[in-house]
Amino acid sequence: METLHGKHSFSHAARGVLLATSIRKRKEPDEERNHLWWDDGYQNWNDVQFKKRVRVTRGTFQFILDSISDQIRKETTKFKEPTSPDRQLGLTLYRLAHGCSYGTVGDLFGVAPSTACSILNTVTNVIVQSLYDDLVKLPQNEEEWKKELNSFIEDWEFPCVGAWDGFHVFINFQKALLGNKHGINWRK
Repeated sequence: METLHGKHSFSHAARGVLLATSIRKRKEPDEERNHLWWDDGYQNWNDVQFKKRVRVTRGTFQFILDSISDQIRKETTKFKEPTSPDRQLGLTLYRLAHGCSYGTVGDLFGVAPSTACSILNTVTNVIVQSLYDDLVKLPQNEEEWKKELNSFIEDWEFPCVGAWDGFHVFINFQKALLGNKHGINWRK
């Protein structure tokens, strides 16, 4: 057997590359994608089933869809039929509600995992840009903050004003209002 420095090293290396490429599994055509789960369910799920899957009521879903559909609608091309706005929103809400992989949500909604990721990023950005200023209101003064805290304690029996990235924010207003820097405690 010749070494790489021998006179037949190029042909030996070339044979190895040809052998490796001939053994490698050939690419299969794109997997046929089926979006019937969403299309059929969207039309036929009752209100309880719908909310179980996307964690919002049909009315809330329709409100969000009406608010963003023009911004997420894609043009049909000669190569591909675009994903409908309702399927894009459904995919986004399902993924946010269940935390499943892009492969799983892609299979349910009939898109590739990379497309599912792209849809999620696009739709969440559009929702925030379109609805945040109108729907998210932070308390503006001490009285509003106290009211918010009290309603949170009454509704959830937990002294929390909000949660960010899995952290619940507990605010001790007496300490916070007296200027004590320990008025806010972060709890996981």
